Amino acid sequence: MIEVSVEQVAHGAAAVVVLASVVAVWRSVRRRCPGSTGHRIAAAGLTTMAVVHAWERFTGLVPVPSALAATALYATGYGLILAGLIVLAVRRSSLSLVGRVVLLDVVAGAAAFGLVAWQVIVQPGLEAESLSVAYATTYVLFDVAIATVVARLALTAPGNHTTRWLLVAVGVVWGADLTLIVVGEMNELSRTLYLLVYIMVAIAFTRPDMRALAEPLGPGEHEALPGKLAITPAVVALVVAMVMSHVVGEPVPITAVALSVLTGGALVLRTRLLLREQQTVSRRLHDLAETDPLTGLANRRSLEGHLQRVVADPRRPAVLLFIDLDRFKSINDTHGHGAGDAVLVETARRLRRAVRSSDYVARYAGDEFVVICEQLDGEPEDVVRRIEQQLAAPIRHDGATLAIGASVGASAIDGDRDARALLDAADRLMYERKRHVAQASHGTGGSGRG
Repeated sequence: MIEVSVEQVAHGAAAVVVLASVVAVWRSVRRRCPGSTGHRIAAAGLTTMAVVHAWERFTGLVPVPSALAATALYATGYGLILAGLIVLAVRRSSLSLVGRVVLLDVVAGAAAFGLVAWQVIVQPGLEAESLSVAYATTYVLFDVAIATVVARLALTAPGNHTTRWLLVAVGVVWGADLTLIVVGEMNELSRTLYLLVYIMVAIAFTRPDMRALAEPLGPGEHEALPGKLAITPAVVALVVAMVMSHVVGEPVPITAVALSVLTGGALVLRTRLLLREQQTVSRRLHDLAETDPLTGLANRRSLEGHLQRVVADPRRPAVLLFIDLDRFKSINDTHGHGAGDAVLVETARRLRRAVRSSDYVARYAGDEFVVICEQLDGEPEDVVRRIEQQLAAPIRHDGATLAIGASVGASAIDGDRDARALLDAADRLMYERKRHVAQASHGTGGSGRG
């Protein structure tokens, strides 16, 4: 009869948890982002490390053929994870001039952190001819690089839960590796911390917002850099310095640490300034692309995108109002384009006043405007009457009284027609209303636009 100790059962259960975490990661990758190369490479690296970890657990903590082979496999896993994260970061980030400068700053920052690790870990370990310290050094250097790239990803997705879990996992890895350095060998605390890392990574990869990390930044999205990140170099350097001071028993070269902290901190602060400037420029470009410069309303491009989104969600009842100004051409011809511009600006102001703050108002073209009302309380005709009343009042410009009016066509938004068909339908209804009003007023057979 084979006797199994409690310790062996615990190690076996831990190995099963590690392997189950990897399976969960792969299932999530295949389901949520099957075409993401970065996710697959990172998952392959995690699998490599998990297999070695599980083997050590199943075999009673006896390392695979040798400690060197285990270290090589772990390093391979670290490298694959780092490569996968870099692929995601490059795809996610903007490759504009500022984006490239920021990426260079990240590399330089990682080099600064690496200098700290060399001064306080590698060099003392080599002088002491400590194999365990040398092994741990490899892991710590990978930790620094992975932490840098994960932080970079987090900057592109401020509210993303996947990056939050990954950042926590990186912090726990740091704790496990530093514990390994202090103790000089793998112990139960470091094993437990590594087990937690696999669980946290599995949670991160199974979050629904993991898919966002495989997509480039969209229009209007910006990178964010929390101010507290600027102290990261100092925190990392001081923690490592204190740990190694305890291990080596000698003071850490404070000059090297100080220089590295200053270099890393300056780069992070510079990155913050660059990103802030990039955000400002991006917002301006976005406004220019989506806003009518004269009236400040949404322009035709913005309208078409918004209307497509509304049409795609038929669960929300909505109405499209197409508005055409009356007598606008005669005002332009008689009083000049300055008067025409004043009429358009005042029309935009009155339209905002006539509808709810949640309604979407856009200038479609020339003297044509569009309003989209979602979740409308009451009848569309009530909104049409308010708009016509607002626009019926004369407009004063340079001492002249400009008589203006408007015709409005309303069309219900449904899932059976696309954006173009809805605009055409509302336009036809508007023209019919204009002709009906003209016939009622003058008893004539029709009236043209403007």
